[in-house]
Amino acid sequence: MYGYEISSALKKSPIFFISEGAIYPILKRMTEKNWIEFYWVDSMEGPRRKYYQITEEGRLLLTERMAKYKEIYDALTLLGEGVTDE
Repeated sequence: MYGYEISSALKKSPIFFISEGAIYPILKRMTEKNWIEFYWVDSMEGPRRKYYQITEEGRLLLTERMAKYKEIYDALTLLGEGVTDE
């Protein structure tokens, strides 16, 4: 996806709000950390576009973080099961 597509997709989510102006510095930092990479594609509708894709390092990080988020979710679910309406 290119930057505007990423921004538009995030806007469709009720829990994410990242302004278009903020997405590009985030993408730059992620590129610098080698979590994503980019390539240029010429566009018939205007200037060429920078497309981003996840790297192997980024995929590994994502897998690790998703596992950690699942651990947190599972722990909160267990805590929630112990709560009563008393």
